[in-house]
Amino acid sequence: MRFAAVIFVIPFGILNTAALAETITEAAFKSEIVGSNWKWQEGKYGGTITYKADGTISVTTNVKGIAKDTGRWWYKGDQFCSSYKKLRKGKEKCITFSKNAGQYQTSSGGRLYK
Repeated sequence: MRFAAVIFVIPFGILNTAALAETITEAAFKSEIVGSNWKWQEGKYGGTITYKADGTISVTTNVKGIAKDTGRWWYKGDQFCSSYKKLRKGKEKCITFSKNAGQYQTSSGGRLYK
């Protein structure tokens, strides 16, 4: 009996999540996210972020020693990439965005919200 419950619960959860999440394309990112001020959170870190049409980023953070930072964003294929002057020590990071219930979630476990 326990085995049967696991079989029915797991597929339902997977289908439900997949049906709700919509991957964001570069065009959608530019029209839905660029130019607006957003709150962001990834794990215990968070702050505010603005992606600008010229490919620059302004961010505030609660990361110790980095209250503000700037960076660049671009698309590489179907992945959103970014680098900052201070955050991640300037290293590039590429992710995907998904839209779910008015929030944007990242493949790295982060989220953007108003």
